[in-house]
Amino acid sequence: MIVTLFGIIVFVIGAYLLLRGSATAMLVFVMTCTLFGGAATLFLPALGGSSVQPAMLASIFLVVHCVLRIEPRQIAKGFADNRYLVVFGLYAAVTAFVLPRLFEESIYVVPMKPIGLDTYQTVPLTFTNQNITHAINITGTMLAGVCASAVALRDMRPVRLLRAGANIGLIHAALGVLDLILTPLHQQWVLDIFRNGSYSQVDQVVSGFTRINGVFPEPSTYAAYGFFWFVFATEAWLRNLEPRRTGAAALALLAVLIFTTSSTAYAGLAAYFLVLMVRWLVFPGSIRARRGVVIAFLALVLGTGVVGLMVVAPAAYSGFASVVEQMTFGKASSGSGLERQMWARQGWEAFKTSYGLGIGAGSFRSSSFAAAVLGSLGVVGVTTYVLHVLQTLKPARLSTYVTVASQPLNVGSAFAWAAAAGMLPAMASAASPDPGVVFAIFAGVGLAYRRQKRERTRLVTATSAPKPAASAAKPVGGG
Repeated sequence: MIVTLFGIIVFVIGAYLLLRGSATAMLVFVMTCTLFGGAATLFLPALGGSSVQPAMLASIFLVVHCVLRIEPRQIAKGFADNRYLVVFGLYAAVTAFVLPRLFEESIYVVPMKPIGLDTYQTVPLTFTNQNITHAINITGTMLAGVCASAVALRDMRPVRLLRAGANIGLIHAALGVLDLILTPLHQQWVLDIFRNGSYSQVDQVVSGFTRINGVFPEPSTYAAYGFFWFVFATEAWLRNLEPRRTGAAALALLAVLIFTTSSTAYAGLAAYFLVLMVRWLVFPGSIRARRGVVIAFLALVLGTGVVGLMVVAPAAYSGFASVVEQMTFGKASSGSGLERQMWARQGWEAFKTSYGLGIGAGSFRSSSFAAAVLGSLGVVGVTTYVLHVLQTLKPARLSTYVTVASQPLNVGSAFAWAAAAGMLPAMASAASPDPGVVFAIFAGVGLAYRRQKRERTRLVTATSAPKPAASAAKPVGGG
């Protein structure tokens, strides 16, 4: 095991918070560590050079903090709320060791780390170090969700988590802008310091346009991560929760997602916009008049900007439009698009070959979270994941769609939507069946704040506003 500088930093901060910090502070620390998706705190040569991300190492401190400082009954509630994720994680962890051996050489796959292989080249299924790595990662994801629920139930500090989420979104957007500024100046090394992981670090320039990586390995992972926080900030802003902070975060993230020129970002934005429109049609009160005016104004500004670019700088517009076309409609026929289609099809082939059991997490590389779960974890994985999302989102609850006069319910709904809709880009880009620590934390907090079985609260009208929680000094809306 090799410890990096980031590992030392995470260890020092984690140890301090373990001794002196609150449970919420530790959870915020884990949330902040997810920003550094291209960094490594530990290298594990025994597992094929796998690296441990900062969020995963920080999650260990969160688990220890929960065991030492949180009452067993609250931890039990965390397990109960996340019961479907627990089954998902345990099934993934156990079968990662069993299924690759059970179906060994029964199917040819592209391995999770296709080092030295040509495009479209496959190898017989066999147990590898990647099965061990993914068993550990998914177990960590499961425990992060349970601990997030336990911490939220114990401390009940929705405003603090809300502000932390908005700040993380703003920082992620700022890192993207910094990437755009530094790349033309050939000073990427400033951000490359945070990209020391053993992942495939990709820097791309398409038709003269820099694709944004931030401190992530590649544009698609930068976009997928940013989309989580965009949905969270947007849902919070729609509910008038810290509107200045969350509104700024949503706007900044929307801008960088557009300029990433990532098909992952565009697919996610299109799908989420469709979800918002359906919600507005079914529940007109889900988007209040003032918010609707702001959204319409932003759409008008965006349209005017596109037309202005066409008139003032037609060459720049043509170049950008060409890049967008390559990353969207032209993606399917491109080399990488065809490769991704092959990776995604492996999920269905693995599902059929294994008779619905799956062939184990980490057994093959996919390009779709849905296909990865289907092929790796089979019927059990798909069923438990869908049930966990439904349990988190609670589609039968009114607070899922409209603002209510309860601060925890509104904050919980924003977290729940971020967990559910935040996975939309992953459906077309994720390589593994691990939904990740960010998803688990969003779902865990959302479940905790919406734990009551019946919502005895009223809708927010034009003359009423959400009342602050007993521990809060002022309304969430900030006036």
